[in-house]
Amino acid sequence: MKKAHPKQPSHKTAPSPSRKKWGKALKGFFLAGLADERLSYKKTLCLSIEKGGIGAAVGRRLFSQVRIQGTKFYPFPEKEYPPPEFAATCLSLAVAELGGIGCPLILSLPKEWTVIRTVAYPSTVMENPSQAIRYDLDRITPFSPETAYYDFKTLREEGSQVEWVVAAARMETVDPYLKALREKGFTVEGVTVHVLGLLALALFLRKSEPVLLLSLDQEGYEGVLYQSQRTLKAFSALFNGTDPQAVSETLIRELSLVTDETESALVPKTVLVQAKEVDPTLIDRLRLGLPWPILSLEPKDLGIREGLVSAKPFPYQAVGGLVESLWTKAEGLNLLRQGRHEKPKPPLVLTVLLLILLALLAGFYLFTPLELERKKLQEIERQIAVQKKELKKVEALKKEVEEIHREISLIRNFKTSHPMSLVVLKELTALLPKNTWLTRVRISENQVQLEGYSPSATFLIPRLDSSRYFKKVEFSAPTFRDPRQNMDRFQIKMELEGWGHEKE
Repeated sequence: MKKAHPKQPSHKTAPSPSRKKWGKALKGFFLAGLADERLSYKKTLCLSIEKGGIGAAVGRRLFSQVRIQGTKFYPFPEKEYPPPEFAATCLSLAVAELGGIGCPLILSLPKEWTVIRTVAYPSTVMENPSQAIRYDLDRITPFSPETAYYDFKTLREEGSQVEWVVAAARMETVDPYLKALREKGFTVEGVTVHVLGLLALALFLRKSEPVLLLSLDQEGYEGVLYQSQRTLKAFSALFNGTDPQAVSETLIRELSLVTDETESALVPKTVLVQAKEVDPTLIDRLRLGLPWPILSLEPKDLGIREGLVSAKPFPYQAVGGLVESLWTKAEGLNLLRQGRHEKPKPPLVLTVLLLILLALLAGFYLFTPLELERKKLQEIERQIAVQKKELKKVEALKKEVEEIHREISLIRNFKTSHPMSLVVLKELTALLPKNTWLTRVRISENQVQLEGYSPSATFLIPRLDSSRYFKKVEFSAPTFRDPRQNMDRFQIKMELEGWGHEKE
């Protein structure tokens, strides 16, 4: 990697902190819009698909403040991922119980259903990053663009290189859930991944970076190691057994490998653990075996009032997906976008308001004379339109007459230039029996050649020779019997008589 050259000292006077503050405030005001997160209100419902149940969370954002308003967890009888129909039923209940009617819907998927990769490209691809990801998706992941939902975001851009985080899920896995929710009258606006939502939650809680987020249950774990502008590494696996000692040793070994594989052996400053129905001693074993500070994620960390924490176990995955959607600093992924990113245009609120005011004032002074002239112009255009209709009818009739004359002339020219051919064809039609047909007729200046099929080819020679237009009628090739047609195939040639003269 090339080292950046140190900047030469500038002789310009540095702006004072107060000037920077006012400049930033003015820029924010002029570039503010009604859809800006600092001003807008948004309420969202997130549904998470988890082993053993469905989690739901509703929250809102107002003036950049994100608040969780309610959570629910709907257990599934078996320790596996619930089917789409169960998820749709749980969503109907969550909308009624959490007040999520009309809210945008976010769906959070398990890590084992998805693939998350980091890829590096030359910075030139930033001109069209969506096309670059689409072209290389089947190389980055096991999926093709036509069979996957996917999205990406920039992790870092340094020198001539840019590094992206890419997440993808197979359509055939996600589509049954989207269909089931759609049949219940709900439309999913975004799809994310559990670990990415939990990462957004950890950053939202201002945990020190590098942060290692770990989600545990009885069967396995999933997690992500993150350092802004440097690393994002997602991982997941199942436990081989349930013995707490063996599980803790497996986790310690795997987490050490994850950190060692990162650039410069990244050391986490925070290990945030979210555990669901695991052995109570497992967290303590991890604290003893890992050299990093370990914190347990609790609902109280989210600032949720005690009366709103009605879900047991607490649906952290749903809350994480909710925070990722509402907190725009998270720059969350939405796999339904399939890599299509539209650059937002900054609205200039004050400038637009002033332009509207000036336009209204100008219109007030110009409206009266312009309105009179507009009415006169409309009357003139009306009269022109009436005359145009009549003119179009005349032009259409004229074109129709010209077309008829052209067709008549074409027929006459054909009849004049091909009189002999027409007469010969007419004569052949009259002479040949109905059970005889021709496959080829060639008429030259003084000769006619015929090819075709007949029950008796020899019978044709005298009939053709009796015509006043033909003479020297004879076979030009041997006649043979076609077994498939059960007819004689013949080739006959003859000369044309003088035009309009009797045969000698």
